[in-house]
Amino acid sequence: MQEELIEKVINIEKQAQNLKKNLSQEIAELQKKYEKRMAREEKVKIEESKEKGEEILTESKEKEEKFAVNLEKESKSEIKELENNYQQAKNDLLKNYFDKIISSGR
Repeated sequence: MQEELIEKVINIEKQAQNLKKNLSQEIAELQKKYEKRMAREEKVKIEESKEKGEEILTESKEKEEKFAVNLEKESKSEIKELENNYQQAKNDLLKNYFDKIISSGR
C-alpha cells in the first residue's frame, strides 16, 4: 500500500513537472505572439501617425498658398488704388498750376 502511495506521489510529481513545463512553454509562446502583435500595432500606429502628419502638412500648405494668393490680390488692389490716388492728385496739381499760369498771364 505504501508502494502504491509512493508511486502515486511520484506520478503526481511528474505530472506537476510536465504541467509546469507545458505552462512555461505556453507562456513563452504567448509572450512571443504578444510581442509580435505589439510590434505590428506599433508599426500600424506609426504609419497612421505619419499619414495624419502628411495630411496636416498638406492642409497647412494649401492654406498658406491660398493666403499668399489672397495677400497678393489685396496688395495689387491697394497698389492700384494708390496709383489712382497719385494720378488724381497729380492731375489736380497740374490743373491748379496751369490755371495759375493762365490766370497770371491775363
